Amino acid sequence: GEHFEESRFFRDTFTSKGAGGAVKREFSLRMLRWEDHSAVLNNRKCDDLFIIGEPSCDSLNTVDVNVEHLAVTSLREVKYVMGVSNVYE
Repeated sequence: GEHFEESRFFRDTFTSKGAGGAVKREFSLRMLRWEDHSAVLNNRKCDDLFIIGEPSCDSLNTVDVNVEHLAVTSLREVKYVMGVSNVYE
């Protein structure tokens, strides 16, 4: 939707057991556009943060956060780097 809800963004993922006892997660990754909602990342810290592109993140508190900068230029590159796709074009 058009309205961002911080509580929904940080909610726990739904998990269930699939065939063979494998755990299935509703999601494993949260994505947020820096220009629109950057302040929420200082409200509740994560363990690992991947910054895609080159936004100015000077206001971000990164104490005790593992930060990785990915200088990619397309969604295809993001998918490849994150392991969603095995094809790099």
